[in-house]
Amino acid sequence: MEAFAGSKRAYEPLMLTTDEYKVGIFTSQCAKTSCDVANLYDATKSDTVKMFNNGKATSEDVLMYDKNSLLKTRFYGIMYTDNLEFQYKRYDRKTLVNTTYLGVTRASKKFSSTATGFVGIQPYTVNSADKKRSFLWNLYDQGLIDHCVVSIYVREETGNSSVVKFGSYDK
Repeated sequence: MEAFAGSKRAYEPLMLTTDEYKVGIFTSQCAKTSCDVANLYDATKSDTVKMFNNGKATSEDVLMYDKNSLLKTRFYGIMYTDNLEFQYKRYDRKTLVNTTYLGVTRASKKFSSTATGFVGIQPYTVNSADKKRSFLWNLYDQGLIDHCVVSIYVREETGNSSVVKFGSYDK
């Protein structure tokens, strides 16, 4: 999934995860000792970033692709609110969302990834305080989707033929 973060539109290739309900972006504060990621995001370069609530936050346990295997890790960092623009290159479709995200500063286990963050598609918990941290709830609350659901259609074809749809179950 392609996304651009902040006012400077930093390119962020993000992975989808069902282990988490938040968006997370690996920041420049994430030491190479725990986050081996090529492009780390610097939230301080965005003119539109704001700290969310008290800032500090922890992710759920997330399964990360680490080379050729899955590694269960937990992320720690600061919650921010900023603009994320999601783009579907094939049709030049873009969606701008003002959402909260976890600016990851460290991980419980060292990992290596080509993704610079994740989009959590897990439903938010029953705790209403967590609702505003949920990516799906932010889409719904801003009127960008009608339902807090995600559909994933996978095709066994060469190229980018799989589809992820937010807010509906139809293709």
